[in-house]
Amino acid sequence: ARFLSFLIYYGLCKTILGSITFFRGTKVVGKEKLKKLKKEGAFVYSNHTSFFDVFDKQCLALGAKRCDILGYTDALSFPWFIRKICLLIGYVPLPTSIKDYKKFDEYLQVRIKEEKKWLIIYPEAHIWPLYTGLREFPSVSFKYPAKFSLPVVPICTCYRKVRGFKKPKPTLFILDPIYPKKELSINENKEYLRDECFKNMKKCIEENSTYAYYNYIYKEKENDK
Repeated sequence: ARFLSFLIYYGLCKTILGSITFFRGTKVVGKEKLKKLKKEGAFVYSNHTSFFDVFDKQCLALGAKRCDILGYTDALSFPWFIRKICLLIGYVPLPTSIKDYKKFDEYLQVRIKEEKKWLIIYPEAHIWPLYTGLREFPSVSFKYPAKFSLPVVPICTCYRKVRGFKKPKPTLFILDPIYPKKELSINENKEYLRDECFKNMKKCIEENSTYAYYNYIYKEKENDK
C-alpha cells in the first residue's frame, strides 16, 4: 500500500496535477521559508477559495515534501476506485466517532510527529470561489499542533489580474512558521496559534489579493433582524 501510494502520489499527483496548477498560472512566493522545516512535521493552514487549492499546495507550493490533506468525509462517498485514489494521495477524513478520534490521534503521532510528514488543513471548511478576504475560523483544529508541539505554516491564496484573462490568477504566499510556546498549556497554545495564524493571514491577503472577480454580499437572515 505504501509503495502504491508513493507511485500515485509522485507519479500522478505531483507530476500531472502539479503541472496543471503551474500552467494555469499559479505562482508561489516564500518557498525559502520551508527549508528549515524539512526535517520536522508541520501543520499547514490555508484559506479555501478553489477546488484547485488542494493541488496548488500539495503539488506546487510545498515542493517534494509529502503532504496529506484533512477534509470532510464526502470523498468517502465516491465510487470505490476514486475513493481509493483519494486515500492513496493523502486524503485524511475528519473523525466522526470516538473510535475514529483514537485512530486519528494515532495517525498524527505516527505520520506527522514520528515520520515528519505535513498535514494541510482548511480551517474555513467550505470553498468560497475566488474570495479575496479571510473568513473567521475557530481554534479547534489548532489543538493538533499545540498537542504535538509542531509548527503552524500559514499559506495564503491571493488573486491578481493578468492581462488577457477574465478570471484572476492565484499567487500563494508562504508565511513564516509559528511555533507553540513552551510556557503555555495545550489550550492556551491552541488559542495563541489560531490568533497569530489568523492575524498574519489576514494582513497578507489584504495586502496582496488585489483583484476581486466576485462581489460577495452578506444576505440578511430573518433572525438577524
